[in-house]
Amino acid sequence: MMALLDFEWARFGDHVDDWVFLARFSGLHAAAWYSLASAATRSPR
Repeated sequence: MMALLDFEWARFGDHVDDWVFLARFSGLHAAAWYSLASAATRSPR
């Protein structure tokens, strides 16, 4: 799945991090994705 996302964004010439893509389009689960990405990258929300 992640490789597919990388391919799709590269095809459009838009270099967006997969974490941001998943969080942005996760609908009701966006808060969970932001928390996961924050913990994984050790960055503040």
